Amino acid sequence: MASAAAAVSDDLTALTALKAAISNFDTLSQQSAFYGWNDSSPCGQASKPWLGLTCDGSGRVTEMHLYELGPSPDYLTVQLTLPGELDRLTAVTYLDLGSAAVSGTLPATWGANGGFANVGYIGIVSSPLGGSLPSEWAASGRFPKLYQLAVQDCHLSGSLPSSWGSANALPKLRSLVLDGNQLTGSVPDSWQGREFTGRGLEITGNPAFMN
Repeated sequence: MASAAAAVSDDLTALTALKAAISNFDTLSQQSAFYGWNDSSPCGQASKPWLGLTCDGSGRVTEMHLYELGPSPDYLTVQLTLPGELDRLTAVTYLDLGSAAVSGTLPATWGANGGFANVGYIGIVSSPLGGSLPSEWAASGRFPKLYQLAVQDCHLSGSLPSSWGSANALPKLRSLVLDGNQLTGSVPDSWQGREFTGRGLEITGNPAFMN
């Protein structure tokens, strides 16, 4: 088990990679929309945590909420790609990227080697995010606590990965919200044994998808 200091260091590594992946970070910083993100301690040693983060008493990041920042009504949109290192936030339970302008693809490496060990929710809405749902996420041991994945009104394409229906894949996943993308095909036969609850499986607004 990693020491507390090493775990906090992993958080900083992940957030440093994220900061580098935010293309308009300097603009946001100049307008005070990214409070604290130039400090060395994400959870704040003598001040509050970096804007958008929630921390626990041990100095670990447990939630991230990044979407429109700054004072109303002149909200600023965060523009970013998703770095593979972000999954080193192993204490994060809630990752809400809301309507941030997320481009690129979902990293296939997320969840490997204990990454995102505690994340229960990942949400991305109204973004240019493309690519497909990574089949690699189905590997045994990845995302052991992920219960809801919501990627809505983006540009996901391709088919639903049949590997996600395997016995050990995403064991806690109960809600998959994929409305408004460009998915094709149909629900794989391998998914028939997967139980969805709450919002369940939502794939409306994908014109080439056969429900």
